[in-house]
Amino acid sequence: YIPYFFKYAETAPTPNKAMQTLSDNGLQEAVNLLLGGYRIARIEGSASPEGPEKKERGSFKNNTVLAKARAEQGKRLLDERIKKNLDGLMIMRSEPLKQALAASYPVVGRAELFGTDASGKEVADPALMSHLRDKLAAPAEGQPDPLAQEHVIGAGLSVDAQSADQADVDAFRTGRRGDRRLSRDERLQAIYEP
Repeated sequence: YIPYFFKYAETAPTPNKAMQTLSDNGLQEAVNLLLGGYRIARIEGSASPEGPEKKERGSFKNNTVLAKARAEQGKRLLDERIKKNLDGLMIMRSEPLKQALAASYPVVGRAELFGTDASGKEVADPALMSHLRDKLAAPAEGQPDPLAQEHVIGAGLSVDAQSADQADVDAFRTGRRGDRRLSRDERLQAIYEP
């Protein structure tokens, strides 16, 4: 699993320089894995469930569209990186990258990663924070962490991504960054906006 981070509610790269570096390193890691014989299983895009960044409230219906657009942009970015790497390779080493460019695999938008209830319905804004606190609470010993299962934290991410993401998850779960108490919006930004 290799993440790529986008600007809030857009398909442009995140303005966060540390996350830009992680995204760029991830693209090169994907190319290196392809050169090592790995194949692309799928590209998934996702979107945050809290909706638009402006102070509008209520249901935001474009998360599926945004998630799909991010997946498509991720594929374009990966294809560009593969083509850039092809320029400097000898013919016999370039075959895995040529195969990756020609391959067909799912490019899908997942939309509501944690903002839906058990029936798949979007949780309305007034209940969202309570829903997320319950759903994303630190797991009991021996239980899986839903954030690790969705590759937000944990195995499968680079060490740099793990430490950056874990700090944000801890801020969301505790409601604090260091000694400072976080507002509701700051907690949502910690969990959803790199």
